[in-house]
Amino acid sequence: MTVTRASPLSRRQSATAEREWWLYVLECEGGSLYTGITVDVARRYVQHCKGVAAAYTRIRPPLRLVGAMRAGTRSSALKLECAFKKLPARDKHARATAMGVPALAPVAAAIDVPAPGRVPTVE
Repeated sequence: MTVTRASPLSRRQSATAEREWWLYVLECEGGSLYTGITVDVARRYVQHCKGVAAAYTRIRPPLRLVGAMRAGTRSSALKLECAFKKLPARDKHARATAMGVPALAPVAAAIDVPAPGRVPTVE
């Protein structure tokens, strides 16, 4: 009798598949928007604010989380992100604001070292 065990990769994939994915939008210095996906909006926002998440937000630090919405699966989140990035800038701002921001009160406390001249906020 042969016992088949799941590889670490397939276990990771199934754990990721069970999580709920989010699309989020940050307003960055200079008024630009950064769009991304994650399973933990609060953790990812803190990473962006500390400069350890994406090259874009290291150069243009985030000022605030504009909006976030549940996307379900990773595949759905990637499709939403792609569609969102294709929108004109004025539509992105309007739709991101309409998404609203989930309750992320612990995030503000977690950001203890804002860069000089900016104070990230959660609205």
